[in-house]
Amino acid sequence: MPEDIGSLAGGASAMQQAAPRKKLKKQGDYWVDEDTGQQFLDEVINPFNARMSEPLVPDVRGIYADGDIVIIFFDASATAKDGVPYRNTYTWYFQMRAGKVIKAIAFFDTRDFDELWTRVSPSL
Repeated sequence: MPEDIGSLAGGASAMQQAAPRKKLKKQGDYWVDEDTGQQFLDEVINPFNARMSEPLVPDVRGIYADGDIVIIFFDASATAKDGVPYRNTYTWYFQMRAGKVIKAIAFFDTRDFDELWTRVSPSL
């Protein structure tokens, strides 16, 4: 397993690695790959982190690999800037090439995410 994959849940290193090559756009409750992930970092990861008073802490349930696909299944929690705990379960799917992430897809409970997003301002 590449070193940077394990740090994704506690930061955004894998997405930052993929950012120059991928563009994600929101369609309904999910993001789809277009050209560059920098937009995803700017519009989702960075504002999410700005809503938290501490980094998201992952509790990895499993890491699976098959060919060029790596899947990480984990629960994550942290405290938002308003003092309310945030908890969610995630599954990240990474397509790898030469030890680098070239595509990433995430699944999580959008109700919990959206509730945090509307309740807490990133500038609190």
